[in-house]
Amino acid sequence: MRGTYDGEHLKDYVDHYVRLAKDGELDDVYHSLIDAGAAAVPLLWEAYEREADPDVRVLFVEVIWEMRDEAVIPLLAQALEDEAKEVWKAALYGLVTIACPESCRVLEDAIGRAAERKRDGGLFREWAQEALEQTREQMAAGT
Repeated sequence: MRGTYDGEHLKDYVDHYVRLAKDGELDDVYHSLIDAGAAAVPLLWEAYEREADPDVRVLFVEVIWEMRDEAVIPLLAQALEDEAKEVWKAALYGLVTIACPESCRVLEDAIGRAAERKRDGGLFREWAQEALEQTREQMAAGT
């Protein structure tokens, strides 16, 4: 059952699965953290900001966007700045999945900044441009 944890129980629950993620138990952790619900997002973001391993950061970003809540878009925007391409790709997937006007604005801003920085030899800009097109298509289709 999603989101039935509260207060200290939620923190203990998330902390437990964050430790397992660091031990490489990514598949089990993914489903368990999704079960924690949207209330876990701030705790997951704190864990993301402390995490050195890009694979674990990807996991946290994927769990966050799987909440499919527009409220997580600012976090996904921050994840777009991650140096690890697998992390920013996960954030792009999330923005496409959520597909709303704010997703488009974040993608447009990221594309503009990427052009200034020449990041990843243009790979980020290419992926972000594709994500923007997909987001617009989903919005137009009403999905």
